[in-house]
Parts: sequence; C-alpha cells; structure tokens
Amino acid sequence: MTRRRRIFGAPVVRRFAVTAGFAALVGCKSEPPAAERPPVEQAMKARPANEPPTPLRCVGEGAFESLSWIPASARMLITVDLTSAEVDAAVKLLTDHARSGEHALPLLVDLDLSVLSTELTLLRSLLDRLGLPPRTLVKLHDPQRRPVWLFPASCDLTGLRAAMTRAWEVHMREAVGAWVGSPSPASSFPFDVVLLPNDRVALVPRGTSVPVRAWLARDAPAPAGDGDGDRIGDAVQRLSGAPVIVATAGRALVATGTDRPEDTRERVHTIRADAERLAFDAHVGDTASP
Repeated sequence: MTRRRRIFGAPVVRRFAVTAGFAALVGCKSEPPAAERPPVEQAMKARPANEPPTPLRCVGEGAFESLSWIPASARMLITVDLTSAEVDAAVKLLTDHARSGEHALPLLVDLDLSVLSTELTLLRSLLDRLGLPPRTLVKLHDPQRRPVWLFPASCDLTGLRAAMTRAWEVHMREAVGAWVGSPSPASSFPFDVVLLPNDRVALVPRGTSVPVRAWLARDAPAPAGDGDGDRIGDAVQRLSGAPVIVATAGRALVATGTDRPEDTRERVHTIRADAERLAFDAHVGDTASP
C-alpha cells in the first residue's frame, strides 16, 4: 500500500484536488469587485432583483441518442442514468466496492468509482442551479487522463449561454467550433464549460478547455470494430438500461484468472451496476496492443 501511494501519489492529489474544488461550491466564496468581473457577468448581475430569469427552452429527453461520437482514444467511460430509481443504490455499490480494497480494479477505475457519489451529488446541484436536469451523464478520460463530464442539452443556445452565465458565473466566449465558459480567477467553480456541436455540453478541469476541445473535435471515432473508443461506446450501448455502466480499455478489471502475462491484447471490460449487484463482463471484443 505504501508503494502504491508513493508511485501514484501525484495523480491521486490531482484527482482529489478537483473533488475538493467540487466541494468548495457548497461553501462560501469571495465576491470579486464589480470592476474585475467579466463584462457578461456584470451585465447579468445588473438584472433587477425582482426580474425572474428567462426559463430555458429545451427539447428532447436529455439523453444521448448514441455514443458514436466517443473518441477513439478514450480509455474509460462511465454512464449514469439520473432518472433511474436505482441509480443512488447502484452508485453506492460501486463506491463501496472501490473503497473496500478487496478487488483488482486498475487505479484509474478505482479512483473514479471511489469519488463517484460525491461528484454526482455536486453535479446534480450545479444542474439544478442551471435549471437543466438531463437524464444522462457521461464521464470520459482523455489520453492525458483528464476527466471530462458531458451531458446533452438540446436548448436555445442564447438562452443556455445566459443561464450558464447567471447560474455558474462563467464568462462565455466564442471559440472555433464551440462556445467556452470560464470562471473568474476568484471563483470556486472548478470547471471550464464547453458547448460542443450536436447539443453536447462538456465540463472540463479549469484551464484545459483548449486541449480537451481539440481532442473531442479531432480524435474521431474509429471505424466499426476498430479502436478502443469505438469499442468502449459499443460495449456501453450493449448494456444500455442499467443505472450505471463502467467501461475501460486495458487489461482485466478483476482478477479472473483468464488473463495471462504473455497476453498483450487489450480488451474492453465493463461493470454493470444496479441496486442489487455489480455484473463484471469479461470483455467485449479485443485487439492487439501496439
């Protein structure tokens, strides 16, 4: 255990620093002087106190129709059905399993599942403030292991930007192929917000909107049957209907005795979680590692 903390200490600190930023949202934060606020934020704060915000105009069920847009280099994917009556129990099972130490989960999966309950609690709070409760949340890791949360938002773009400025106090600006929202330096909001094509919203660690946006835009899904990202999305689609699904590309999620040291192939491994149990799927397809 000591060795693991020494080797993986830096990623653990970074991951829990993001979680600490999440938690700071529920506490007090300083209010920067009006002159230091971004112009859009100043305009929103100038709204009369008795004037109600314009409701968001959105369509659809708040779920992704497919996961075909998942980048080919995605190494891990978590989907959460927020409307399921079993989602909280399923998340608790996953969190307890990850924290128990009685497993062979890779460090990446272990860390994400151990903080999943805390992340979802705070994401729900953020989405309630926005007035947009989506049905589905998706979490990815880019090739540098940066966590990216995504949700669908088929809304009027102008109204969505205004709602984000008001609820999250981010300054929205137009970028190449997207809109990006950044919090002020004094804000405790832990994300940059990226409004992507095809009604997708990404929440990424502060200061990473440029590389993550480029990854999501340029790293296209691989052709059917080729590439980890495509296979991860395909695995999750096959297990659709579960409150929580985890998929990762690599060696075994659990010690099954079927993986041999000389076997260099990578597989997509899955966990399907409901209120009563965790179902570990051996693999869905495989390819040779480079």
